[in-house]
Amino acid sequence: MGSSALSTLLVALAVGLLAALAPVPGATGAAWAQVEDDTHDPLYTVEGLLVRALGRSGLEAREKAMRFGHISALRQVVERLVPKESWSAIPTPSKQDFEGMVVGLDVSGEQQANTSYLGLMTLRFDPLKLHTFLADHGIDVAKRAEKPLLLVLVSEDTNGEPILWDPEAAWLKAWQPSPLKASVLPSTTIGGDLQDREILDGTNALAPTTDMLAALREAYQADALLYANARELTGSGEDIARLEVILRQDGDLPTLPSQVVTCERQANEAARVFYRRCASQVAALVLEAWKNENSQSALAEQREEIPTGQIQRIPVFALVLDPSGFAFMQQKVLQAPNVRALSLIEQRQNGAIANLDFVGQVTEIVQQLPQAGVNIFRDQGVIYLQFNGR
Repeated sequence: MGSSALSTLLVALAVGLLAALAPVPGATGAAWAQVEDDTHDPLYTVEGLLVRALGRSGLEAREKAMRFGHISALRQVVERLVPKESWSAIPTPSKQDFEGMVVGLDVSGEQQANTSYLGLMTLRFDPLKLHTFLADHGIDVAKRAEKPLLLVLVSEDTNGEPILWDPEAAWLKAWQPSPLKASVLPSTTIGGDLQDREILDGTNALAPTTDMLAALREAYQADALLYANARELTGSGEDIARLEVILRQDGDLPTLPSQVVTCERQANEAARVFYRRCASQVAALVLEAWKNENSQSALAEQREEIPTGQIQRIPVFALVLDPSGFAFMQQKVLQAPNVRALSLIEQRQNGAIANLDFVGQVTEIVQQLPQAGVNIFRDQGVIYLQFNGR
């Protein structure tokens, strides 16, 4: 688009025309919002990754550091998605694979010398392309929980007294932010309002019944609940030396039986760091239980959402100059496996209003069309098609 004025004109034109078109039920704005939100999803993002390397020159050192950073970031993200027993099978992608999967890269704090390089890297991966890469290598991923895991965090001091609602309690603070943040099993902590206190209080917090846990889970409309009672076995506060965490669950964590996790404080380890490490140890255990229970083909969820063969339609604005340009775009678009038609509705001087018919998911179309030579993107509520130079 030649200028901002022309761009504004096209957007206004397209918005007006597209508003009058009624798309076939199926493809919705929510689907596109999901595509956009996924690219900024913390689950697929690695922030502040320190990368450093040595080389025969500063440039070579930087290239090495970037490569190491790509590999490290990919492993961090994939380890969030796959069970631990699959970590050894994670392949090292080629440079071309990385270029296809990375949708955001930022480097800051660079320090480059004659033979060394250091920097901080932030990367975002395209979820669908990453899942496709894993599926091509036969690696299953864990399905993401639809609702957050409800955490019921209780402390027990060396005198056997429960600490339940104190916001300054070390065990509660150790879960803020939750070690399950940016995972396939996000969490939320019980709030302690009047309804909660009617179910759980100082008289029963250390030994809640199954019915109590189920009542809490239902009150929060959570699919799964984790009860974690941290007992101070040796010392307390800054002098804490050993924790015993009693775990119980209710709901969709069938592979996590009731058990006890023991955490030992390391020499010279700050108390808050110890509590945080113990919380992370418990979170890792729960997360592995979830991933093992909910592993599936990396693309299974997308395949299951819409029955094969069901055609969807979305109105688009094709950025072409004339009818011959639109005809050429039709040829390109029809190379995408899921596209069934690109139908002209009205040709304009600097674009064309059309309907795009396809089967499957919007996310699949977003991946397939660029491979056919056509970019698809949304701007201010309008979906555009534009040649990408292939």
